[in-house]
Amino acid sequence: MKIKAAILAILILIIGCTLNEPKLPKWDTEWTIFLPTHDYNMADAIEDEKNLIADTLNQIPIVRVNVQDTSDYEQIDESDLSMEPEDRREGDTLDDILLKDPLNGYTNLDSIETILEQVAPGVPLIPGNVIPPYDTTTVQTVQHLVLMESFRYARINSGYMYIEFLNSLFLTIRPGMVINVYDDSLGQYIGPFSFMNSIAPGAVGQSNILNLNNKFISRRFRLEYNIPIEGSESNLELTEGILSGTFQSHVVMREVKVREANAQIPAQSFTDSSKIDVSDEKYLITEGRISRGGAHITFYNTIPLSADLVVKFPYMFRDGDTLEFTIPVIESGGSGQEYFDFSGAELRNMDNPGVPIDSIPFYSIARADSSKGYVTIFGTDSFLVDVHMDSIFIESFRGVVVDADTLTIDPIDQDDFDVFEEIEGEVRFEDLVMNITFENEIDFDILADIWIVGYRGDPENSSDSIRIHIRETIEKVSDSPTTTISLTANSGTPSVVDLVQILPTYIRMYGNAIISGEGGASVSDGIRAIYNIQSPLNLDIVEPLRYVMKTDSIKKSDLDEDLRERITEDTHSADINLYLENGLPVNADVVLILAIDSTMVSDTTAAANPGDKIVISANVEAGAVGASGYVETPLSNHVSVNLDNEQLQIFKYTPIFVKQWVEIPQTGGVVKIRQSDEIKIDADIKAKITIDLDDDDEN
Repeated sequence: MKIKAAILAILILIIGCTLNEPKLPKWDTEWTIFLPTHDYNMADAIEDEKNLIADTLNQIPIVRVNVQDTSDYEQIDESDLSMEPEDRREGDTLDDILLKDPLNGYTNLDSIETILEQVAPGVPLIPGNVIPPYDTTTVQTVQHLVLMESFRYARINSGYMYIEFLNSLFLTIRPGMVINVYDDSLGQYIGPFSFMNSIAPGAVGQSNILNLNNKFISRRFRLEYNIPIEGSESNLELTEGILSGTFQSHVVMREVKVREANAQIPAQSFTDSSKIDVSDEKYLITEGRISRGGAHITFYNTIPLSADLVVKFPYMFRDGDTLEFTIPVIESGGSGQEYFDFSGAELRNMDNPGVPIDSIPFYSIARADSSKGYVTIFGTDSFLVDVHMDSIFIESFRGVVVDADTLTIDPIDQDDFDVFEEIEGEVRFEDLVMNITFENEIDFDILADIWIVGYRGDPENSSDSIRIHIRETIEKVSDSPTTTISLTANSGTPSVVDLVQILPTYIRMYGNAIISGEGGASVSDGIRAIYNIQSPLNLDIVEPLRYVMKTDSIKKSDLDEDLRERITEDTHSADINLYLENGLPVNADVVLILAIDSTMVSDTTAAANPGDKIVISANVEAGAVGASGYVETPLSNHVSVNLDNEQLQIFKYTPIFVKQWVEIPQTGGVVKIRQSDEIKIDADIKAKITIDLDDDDEN
């Protein structure tokens, strides 16, 4: 009975129950979604930023800010050392025309008869007769005419005249003989010629010299004699020798220069001196070398003689010889032109060595040929020289700068100074030094008038800039080829530390080099400026810094569609985490923003729709600083913020834009940073997601 009852009960249960379908399992899991972040690592910064360099200070690997740039050479070119002399028209009257020297005129030989007739009147002058003793006496002979050689008339500027008396008599002429000379054509008295010494038989006596200055004479002279004869105490028998005795006068004119004449003119030179004024040039030269330049010189020959022209420049030399040029012979009334090339000539002040040249002298020498016969010539006759000067270019020189000359230093633009580009705020580098080195090839004192400007942003539109002005003397190259100016925090107001405090993104240096004083220079000599700004990364943050990283994103390829759907639909709890480890000696506030639009990540303002933007921030204190002043122990912080389902809806969008920045407050003093210092930043979202395979299968 019991067995039947049991079987019946089982049947009733089977008949009375419905069988359920089987179900798949479901479970919870935690997914971690890593967000894009950026560490602030000094080693990476050194590698990425050309203006940060690794260095060692007291065996500590430090970071150094290093900014440097170089200007082009500002060189002296030909135009800087050129002279622009004015053209000259020079001419000179002949004034003094030299006649043949000497001018000679001889009387005819006169016999002794005219004298003996007055010494022994009545004695027949035949051999064998005897002249009785006679007293000392003065006799007057016939007048003699002299026709001078080589000229017909002359208006004399200067010259002199004397007479030689040839005594071929047996008689001794006593001292005191006088010969009076007349211009026989003009009827004027020229003057007495006295013989102060006795003239022995067979001797020649010379008279005094008579000045002919300013006399107008013809060529025909008349001589009248007063001859004192020495007496005799004995009889004198006349012989053939005594009776053949003669006397003669020789009229001599010497160094006769005339202002008018009709004469045979000997070859001679006429010289005119002039100067080329260079006193208005920027440089006055004591010595130099001409690279190129010259003069076109035209010679107008207006004198009645053929002549060539020699032009000499006594301050110019080539191969040690004075520079001179010649225009070949030009006939009377003609002209000729030549180009005189000064290239390669040296220029020196020969009158006053070492004294600056304010004018360049030159001499024009007309070398006249002798006349062909008689010509009429006047002292007012002249020759004319036209001097048309080229620009004279100086290759090198020593001298004086008259008016200070200015070389413009082209701007040095450091327009890629991007080490501060993404940082806002102000920082003082108290140990910062700016060295400006001038490399100078010019041997003059130079005043550097320099401006250095730091701009924050575009220099054309920047409202934040610092300007430094420097006026320093640069040594001439003979004293030192380089001059270095060092600027520090104590080098004036504003200082270079003030300039860098604004964290400039653009630095410009420009100015002038003003040349003055005594010295020397050559074409292509130049000057350039090299500047270097450097400082160990020891800084005092005086205005909070804000360092904004470039916008990043979570793209579609980073999270697949399935993962996005589970985050937005199956997550029952989620947290966004920010992990900070600070190895820098400064406090730091780190902000991380996720948003569906790139325009929404620039600030922390909440979005109207919570699913459009997520913001998380965290603070981490400065790393622990040791006795050395550097961080010894990093400090950490972890911040976690719960995300609700509305906020998680941000993962429906692609891309999701991510922005990170760090804000560093004022330090209140100087902090030191090494190469190994960094802030490590990590962020993630940890989501707890329910996995329901049945729901997945139904979908």
